[in-house]
Amino acid sequence: MEDSDNKRKRGESIITASNPDKKVKSDSIIINNDALDSLKKSNDFKNDFPYEKDVGILKFINNTNPGFTVSLKQRYNDFLVNEIDEKGNIVHLTSLEVEKKEEEIEIDENLSQEEKDNRAFESLKNYIKNNDIIEQIKKIVNANGKDDSIVTTEDIPNKDERTKLHQFFRKHFSNRIETETKRDTVKISIHWANGKGTDMRSSQKGNNYWKQLGGEFCQFTMYKSNKETMNAINIIAYTLYSTPKCFGIAGTKDKRGITVQNVTGYHMTPEKIEKANKNLLAQGIQLGNFKFVKRGLKLGDLKGNLFNIVLRKLSVDNINIIDDAISSLKNIGFLNYFGMQRFGTTSLPTYEIGKVILKKNWKKAVDLILMEKIGESDKVNKARRIWKETHDPKKALEEMPKNCTAESAILRTFEKMGQTNVYSNALLNIPRNLRMMYVHAYQSYIWNMAATYHIEKYGYKPAVGDLVITEEKQKSMDDKKKRNQHKERPDIITSENINKYSIYDIVLPMPGHDIIYPDNEIKDYYEKLLKKDGINPKDMKTVNREYFLPGSYRKLIVKPGNVEWSVIGYNDEDADLAISDLDIINGKQAPTNIPNGKFKALQISFSLPSSSYATMALREVTKMDTSIKSLKENGESIDY
Repeated sequence: MEDSDNKRKRGESIITASNPDKKVKSDSIIINNDALDSLKKSNDFKNDFPYEKDVGILKFINNTNPGFTVSLKQRYNDFLVNEIDEKGNIVHLTSLEVEKKEEEIEIDENLSQEEKDNRAFESLKNYIKNNDIIEQIKKIVNANGKDDSIVTTEDIPNKDERTKLHQFFRKHFSNRIETETKRDTVKISIHWANGKGTDMRSSQKGNNYWKQLGGEFCQFTMYKSNKETMNAINIIAYTLYSTPKCFGIAGTKDKRGITVQNVTGYHMTPEKIEKANKNLLAQGIQLGNFKFVKRGLKLGDLKGNLFNIVLRKLSVDNINIIDDAISSLKNIGFLNYFGMQRFGTTSLPTYEIGKVILKKNWKKAVDLILMEKIGESDKVNKARRIWKETHDPKKALEEMPKNCTAESAILRTFEKMGQTNVYSNALLNIPRNLRMMYVHAYQSYIWNMAATYHIEKYGYKPAVGDLVITEEKQKSMDDKKKRNQHKERPDIITSENINKYSIYDIVLPMPGHDIIYPDNEIKDYYEKLLKKDGINPKDMKTVNREYFLPGSYRKLIVKPGNVEWSVIGYNDEDADLAISDLDIINGKQAPTNIPNGKFKALQISFSLPSSSYATMALREVTKMDTSIKSLKENGESIDY
């Protein structure tokens, strides 16, 4: 095995695998901030990629395992993520087509409208058995708006059958025929559309129309490769001539990987969304598993994520080393740090932007977003240089790639308002989810620092004054949140109840104006960090209503679920070693193990709660620094 001191940047660990509560002697209990101070000066920072230690990631749970080296970033399609919905179901893309009624005749789009209608009437017999009613409908259609009579079906007791009939008319007679379920009956009334043949947009349809279809939202499964979630949503919205605001998601997924998650679209039909797949394929996006639902997705509407990961170029042959490391991950867990992805992929950590936003320094925030950074494409750098040299938003916009959403929003604001000093307005024109990413990154940075300090100060046991949330307490808090009831607080450990809790119950707060802090030295440490940055937690309510930060709580240690692993041999460095949902749909076979292959790879899968980072779980197993800077220093080829 290669020299681990040179290949990894390690922190300390103070428990062993055999005894999670046993403390290991430490020379000091005060965190060494020397490496962090360089980034803590008022408004100064290094325009260079940060190491893990620069964002507070310093500790391991189990240091008895030596770890091993692997390739963490060789191929994005080695990193597969499937969302786990609120009911605990793993979200998979299994179909790209809208489900069709078996008896329905597929109609050739090249036919004339009259021929299409005639074939549709033939297919309508699968839904309506009374020929007289079908003839009346024909008469209305052929009159092309001159017949305002209303046709009423016989009783259709089955709600699914009524929904299918509504969908049939929507598909074949869109914008010409309207249908409604008659009040207090199981009959459907059918008549010429009020728009008299004009193009009635979906958003203009009455709520009753969508309720009849099953809900105002079309839920679909989104498969994306090497795209950030919001970038993918922006592309889908553009393709469908819609806006990102019309879509709901339960959680954001990182760019580097192949991810599958549910999305909801407001007032959209499956047929409309399905047609976008042809154009989306080249973008690495595919949509499927369509169904109507009554409620749109909101952030947090998920249980977690299932990860299937391939770690190539495995450096050890000793299976026991791997087994011990993964058994420790399964049985003891890992420190629930926010991973490096939380802080961006360029030389400017996103928390630096969040910090100046919280200090109300709008100009500095805009300058940081638009400044030149290491780790971006030549085209992006060219646009940034044009801005730096000319301060001409129009010229910079002409070169700025569309996927640079924040930069483009700022430049468009400057161009539209005819001045380049409207900094607050420019920031507010960045999509809110992206804008909040900056301040959330700062919260995450502070949390990481506090987590490391907690381990330094108290080890891996609960301490008096710690905040705790048990599983039972969490269920109660989640239930109250769903019912919009009063926010419940974590419990506080006292000398009388300390034996009731374990390290797995401890939570640390994400800074905000509506949380409580531990009643011990951890609170003092939070205050010290925030004060050093010139930030008062109470200001997080009044900075600007657009940056409202109530705060939250996060588990200090997490144990993954459903942990499985195997070693696979391969000869070709670029061989496909993972199979995605889209691969399965396309009939691709699973990779074959070559026992005596030139290379070895570790295949590992596990589930994590939402907002926990798989890279931090892998870090615990391998003992590798997962930062871009460290990986590049160790010979990894990083595709930004």
